[in-house]
Amino acid sequence: METMPLKTIAGWMVALLMPASAAVGQVNRSWDVLVRSAPSVKKIVLTRLDSVKVEGKLVQIGADSITVESKGQLQVIQRRDVLRVRKAGVRRRHVLIAMGVGAGVGAAIGPSTERHFDKDTGNAQGAGEMGMLGLGVGALVGCLLPVGSPLYEREEPEKTASAQD
Repeated sequence: METMPLKTIAGWMVALLMPASAAVGQVNRSWDVLVRSAPSVKKIVLTRLDSVKVEGKLVQIGADSITVESKGQLQVIQRRDVLRVRKAGVRRRHVLIAMGVGAGVGAAIGPSTERHFDKDTGNAQGAGEMGMLGLGVGALVGCLLPVGSPLYEREEPEKTASAQD
């Protein structure tokens, strides 16, 4: 069996885990679209205009406000105070999936590394060590994946003539 150098294997693992760059979808700036689409989302991260983030369970959304249960308390946030609404837990899901893929890829190609091949122990050592390396590479890649378009993002305020001067 021909062996591959460790750098080549690590390079292939990164290449396999990095997705092709996907086109970012159009950002939703319509509150009405959010009202129609948000009930299918269980947990959200809401960013207020003052940059405070509220993460929790979406309880209710109406024409003028959104209600989120965060840390056991209901918070009603007025529409005029909402900057952005996203699905919660997207990055965590990306990290977990990429870690699983990385560990699997590492374990699968680990036995082919000459450095880890030992006639006495067989290929288990290489699979285990490369699986752990793949787990780390996968975690890094999962962190770097984009979280996707927000469910809602407020229109940028019009620039005034005094702000442009």
